[in-house]
Amino acid sequence: MAEDRAPIRPKNPTTLLLWLENDISRYLDHEVQTYAHGGTALTLLGIKDSTKDVDFTFTRKDDFYELIAILNRMGYNSTYDFKTGDRSHLIRLKKEGSDVDIIDLHWPYWNNWRITKLIERDSIQKQCGKILLKLLDHNAIFLFKTYLVRVTDIDDLRTVIEKRELDEDRLIAIFNEQDEMYRKDFNNDRLESDPARNVIDLRARVCVSLHLIGNKYRNKLKRFAKFADKLFNELDLGLNYSEIAEFLQKEFSEKTSVAELLDDEHIETLRRQLSL
Repeated sequence: MAEDRAPIRPKNPTTLLLWLENDISRYLDHEVQTYAHGGTALTLLGIKDSTKDVDFTFTRKDDFYELIAILNRMGYNSTYDFKTGDRSHLIRLKKEGSDVDIIDLHWPYWNNWRITKLIERDSIQKQCGKILLKLLDHNAIFLFKTYLVRVTDIDDLRTVIEKRELDEDRLIAIFNEQDEMYRKDFNNDRLESDPARNVIDLRARVCVSLHLIGNKYRNKLKRFAKFADKLFNELDLGLNYSEIAEFLQKEFSEKTSVAELLDDEHIETLRRQLSL
């Protein structure tokens, strides 16, 4: 999400886990499952020392809305609220003065990356009172981080490469799975969001991020970068990496799509060509 202008307190692993166990869990009478994402996940995995805002994703809709109600009860107020019909919801809540002052809650996925058995395969769990916190492995979090294309996220990608060895086979498998899931949705007229636009975003954002990290880091992921380039080039957008990066960074919002740079005819052509 776009960052608020007010100073944000950094949160370390201890602060995050104690907040979940002591502050949030006491309001629950049953177990709630959530996934840590973004800088929150990198912090809890020991890849970063701290995170500014906090990202959690819920696959269960009732749990998502229950957490919003709990945070409202604790004095948090919404500063950003974005829905895609009844298909997805992202909300930012803020409480100045709290050790955990900014929280982003997502349902049912994070920036169009869906939670699957493949993505969960190497995850670990932490029990924080009645909160079951799932931590996806660094390969999955790295991929998720490619979506935003902000300067801070590009820095985080470099940090992951420096501190962990990435499994290129796993990166390719997850990327390919997500791509195919959206392509299979092309002929589903009941969807409120356009899966063709999601494929364009997925391919463009991963590819652009892998160029923005620079050759020093890109060369450590040669096979994956080549695979990402191949999928991107199939789109034949007529745009180079720097043009897309400039657009995404200038117009940053969860609502922004690379597809906005294309005409409807091009999108319909891609829909026919890539449909599974």
